[in-house]
Amino acid sequence: MKPGDFKKFYVEYYGGKTEECIGIVLELRCNEIIFLDAVSGNIRKFNRCVITKDTSTRGISPEARKLMNNYFKIYEKKRKEEIRHQKEIQKLDQEMEVFTPAAIVNAMGLCTPLQFKEAFLDALPSRTKEQMEEYGYNIEIWGEQISIERTDFIEKYFRKGSFVYEEYDGTIQMCTDCKKDKIYQAYLRKYSKPLNVKASHHSWLSIGDKDWLICTDEYRIDIRKPLTMEYAKELAKKL
Repeated sequence: MKPGDFKKFYVEYYGGKTEECIGIVLELRCNEIIFLDAVSGNIRKFNRCVITKDTSTRGISPEARKLMNNYFKIYEKKRKEEIRHQKEIQKLDQEMEVFTPAAIVNAMGLCTPLQFKEAFLDALPSRTKEQMEEYGYNIEIWGEQISIERTDFIEKYFRKGSFVYEEYDGTIQMCTDCKKDKIYQAYLRKYSKPLNVKASHHSWLSIGDKDWLICTDEYRIDIRKPLTMEYAKELAKKL
């Protein structure tokens, strides 16, 4: 079976139903047959595995055979044009890959947030980077700030603290004045892991999903200039 062949074949469906199809083969794709049905005049697709038998056929009128043959020639021409066009598109896509957002930003003498973050991290002293890795700190850029943050999940289904209370629906919430609570402060002293840096340190406890008691440490540095490698190094010194 090849494109352009007039065929009669049988399609076997689940449940034992069998259908006889007569027409012209337009295209073969892996396990799929694209077929112009002479009875309905529609293009149909079949998986080869459901075709139980195929034979050449003369059960098509000369007029229909001529029409379908002409259709096949146009279909083939169109398909080849689409393949050629697709190759041209792929070539243009490859040429456009050099015009990345990073390349354009770099051409402006600036850097992307990711490049800025990496430059900031690279400029930090080795002892600070080692401490950040040990405590699990991450660096992110949010808007006009650099956030250096770590999160420690302390205890799941936490309900026993004097600085939390249970709502009517069973959810656990932090008390309004929880930061003044001595047990709250004791948890912070135990689980907070500040870095040995000069920037201001903020730490707090919170209740997360499944009533996890969470300790968060954070440093924030304002970004007041366009992102450049030099400015990343400048801000690293502020930490």
